[in-house]
Amino acid sequence: MHTRPPDPPGPAPTLGGTATGDAAPTGPDEGVTTGAPCWAGLMTPDPEAAMAFYSRVLGWTSRVARGHPGRGLTALHRGVPVAGLTEPVLPSATPAWTVYFATHRLDRAVDDIRSVGGTVAVGPLTFEGGRAAWACDTAGVQFGAWEAPLSSWRTDGAAGAPQRMELHTEDPFAAALFYGHVFGWDAPHATPFSVSYDEDRVVVRVSGQAVLELGDALPWRMLGVPEAGWTPHMRVDDCPRAVADAQAAGGQVLAAPRSGPHGISAVVSHAAGGVVRLVTDRDD
Repeated sequence: MHTRPPDPPGPAPTLGGTATGDAAPTGPDEGVTTGAPCWAGLMTPDPEAAMAFYSRVLGWTSRVARGHPGRGLTALHRGVPVAGLTEPVLPSATPAWTVYFATHRLDRAVDDIRSVGGTVAVGPLTFEGGRAAWACDTAGVQFGAWEAPLSSWRTDGAAGAPQRMELHTEDPFAAALFYGHVFGWDAPHATPFSVSYDEDRVVVRVSGQAVLELGDALPWRMLGVPEAGWTPHMRVDDCPRAVADAQAAGGQVLAAPRSGPHGISAVVSHAAGGVVRLVTDRDD
């Protein structure tokens, strides 16, 4: 991995508003779902240009990410942190999204990553409010693990925030086995997780809500996305309008709006902002 650690998420957010799990709560009915995706990060040579794009499309605002030697921004939706946009080490690096998983046993997760053929690139490192490690799975796709004794914030399902993360990879089933082992989806105590095979992809749900899907990289290569990786699903009120906003902000349409298993969705990209799927209607 040739990128420096992105902005640590701080209080771990939970995609889609999930707020259950085996963590000891830090307040009334508060906790972080161990093993669930908890943060989305974009590594880009131009965080400001990426933020301008997402501000137009998703209505994000931003603040400077603290504790970074390079440029970094924290994206806010309705004043709540939803994503980090940070510089990679190599200025020529292709902008790419990655996912962070919540864990309450980071050292054990690091050992498990290595035991099933993954690579731990950075960490564990300690930050104010938590600890993090950055790794690659067996296909070389990077991800993060975040440990913090803090409560997760809730999203209300409104437009403008990540709702799930999608992995496109050469072997989705091998990926499901890898992440399932590391983050305990298939353990006897794995409630509230469920893993199923839907529409030619592996879907991971927490308390019935889809938070991850793992699918074949071939359809993405046909859209012009050559590498395996993560793509966030961003909910929007009006997909065709959001696509028009993306074009007006300098983005490219990789897949025009169409009805499908996610509702009405489209895929757009931006030179500094990576690739995202825009979704209207309930994404579950």
